[in-house]
Amino acid sequence: MQPDKLLGTDPDCIARTLGAFELYIDELERGVADPHDLDRFVTLLDRVVEPRSAREEALLLAAMAIGGVAAGAEELSEARVRRLEARRILRALEKAARDSDNLGHPRSVTQRARNYVELVRAHLGWYRRVVRPLLESRLSPEQADLFGDGDMPRPDCDPAELEALAEELVEAYSERPTPVHPVR
Repeated sequence: MQPDKLLGTDPDCIARTLGAFELYIDELERGVADPHDLDRFVTLLDRVVEPRSAREEALLLAAMAIGGVAAGAEELSEARVRRLEARRILRALEKAARDSDNLGHPRSVTQRARNYVELVRAHLGWYRRVVRPLLESRLSPEQADLFGDGDMPRPDCDPAELEALAEELVEAYSERPTPVHPVR
C-alpha cells in the first residue's frame, strides 16, 4: 500500500509549500511581500494540510485497531494536540488575512505563522516516523480501500485550482522554485 497516495497529498509538496510560506513570512515582516498573499497561503494550507492531517489520524487509528496494537497511541494524542493548535493558529491567520490592508507591523502575524510552520513540520515528521511505517505494515490495500481514494478536497474548492495556487505561491516565494505536484 502507498500511504502517500491514500492520503492524497505528497508530504514533500506540503514541505515545499511550507518553505515558500516561511520565505513569505520573512518578506512580510520586512515589508516587501504582498499582504494579500497571506489569504492565499491560508486558503491553500487550510484545504491541503488540514484534511490530510485528519485523515492521517483516522488511518492510524484504523491500523492500530486492525493490528491489535497500541503502538503510536501516545504519539497520536500528541499529534492531535498539534493539529488542534495548528488549526487554531490558522483561524487567527485567516482573520488577519481578511484585514490584510491593515496589517500594520505584522510581528504578531508572522510569529503565529512561524508557530504554524513549526507545528506542521512536527506533524510531517510524525507522519514519516510513525504513521507511514504503521500503515505500510498493518493495512492491506483492501482495508485501506475502506477509507476511499485519499482525495479529500473541501466541498468549496477545485483540486486543480489548489495545485495552480500552490505552484504560483511556491514560485513567487522560493529561492529556487520547484514544481509542486500532489500525488494523484
